[in-house]
Amino acid sequence: MALALKGAGGGVTPLKDFDKECRSATCDDCSWEIVGTDSQILQVALKPGQCITAEPGVMVFTSYDVKPKTAFAGCCQGASGESLFKTEWRNEGTEDGYVGITGNVPTVLLPINLNDVGNRIYARVGSWIANTGSKKTSLSLSIYNKGSCMAMCCTGVLLMQCIESKAPGTDVWAFLGGYGSIVETEVPQGQTVYVDPEAIIGWNGDVEIDAKLFGDCATCCCSWCCARGPNGVGESPLMLTLKSVGPKAKVWMQSMPIEKVRRACRDRTYEMLAAAANSNNGGGNGGGGAPNP
Repeated sequence: MALALKGAGGGVTPLKDFDKECRSATCDDCSWEIVGTDSQILQVALKPGQCITAEPGVMVFTSYDVKPKTAFAGCCQGASGESLFKTEWRNEGTEDGYVGITGNVPTVLLPINLNDVGNRIYARVGSWIANTGSKKTSLSLSIYNKGSCMAMCCTGVLLMQCIESKAPGTDVWAFLGGYGSIVETEVPQGQTVYVDPEAIIGWNGDVEIDAKLFGDCATCCCSWCCARGPNGVGESPLMLTLKSVGPKAKVWMQSMPIEKVRRACRDRTYEMLAAAANSNNGGGNGGGGAPNP
């Protein structure tokens, strides 16, 4: 069954299931392959002198000659909640080596060839996991200055990571992380689609992003404040607007953001703690329960 996303312009934008698409590739910096279905591993083969750059703490396994080197990521990067540093895994030996990488949270990997999407993408803070090479890619924290104040203050998405290739015409891969089903959509020029702020992973330079109130007053007030779901969250009154301003406007989304996973785990933990407390109290203050051993 084909998936589609209906935009404000009336057209229908097809969704592509990214999980079943590109799973391996070879470029000047390395050869890589994605292994697994949930909490995937990026397995990277490195010839002597080749390297891959990743966020700290994501290494699963490595060969002996592939050594880590810490590089400074920038003060703004640290101020956003990301690490101040990034790690370059370089093969310093004379034979082929390898390194395995995964996310610091449950992750489905999203590989993007920067050469295919205008050599620059923007990612939600926390989405970047790795990129091929070290000198061919620029990773920086940016503030999207075309959005409204409401978009910045109420969604926080417009504080983003900019991942840019310094070698146009060359295959340079960036690896982002999401969870659940990962989908890609190409928005037709001039059209706008609406996305939940937590569902966005990244977008390229042909997309103009903002936020606006979505729905009527009842949706804004009642659905979010009163009609909350089992995880304590109702429908958000704010949605991101993604408008195509170029011929290849691409957006990547996830079905199960880590925020939803954390809320579900938090609520389940509270339930288990409450049940344990009731059990230890002997069924309540009435004294009807069996005494504790």
